[in-house]
Amino acid sequence: ATVSRLLEEAAMRTEATRAEEEEARAVEEAQRCCEEEAAECGREVAASQEEAEHLRAELERLEIEEDLDDSTAASPHDAAAAVSMQEVWALEAQVQSTTQR
Repeated sequence: ATVSRLLEEAAMRTEATRAEEEEARAVEEAQRCCEEEAAECGREVAASQEEAEHLRAELERLEIEEDLDDSTAASPHDAAAAVSMQEVWALEAQVQSTTQR
């Protein structure tokens, strides 16, 4: 009776150890997944920042063109100036949406 009890206790300890090992593997897997997601988020943030910088540069270029159009246009409501302002507003909206991601 004592031997069978000892064997039973050993089997329970073995099962408990197995369960702990499985839990540790699950935690490691979850951590690995979180690290991969964090890396992906970092890449997305970097890409968004790069896109925002590009859009800011484009916006600056268009604002300079707008200033030139305004200074050389016969009328401040000249068609080219109106198109440039529409482009500026569209780029401003893109910069806003990109930097808010």
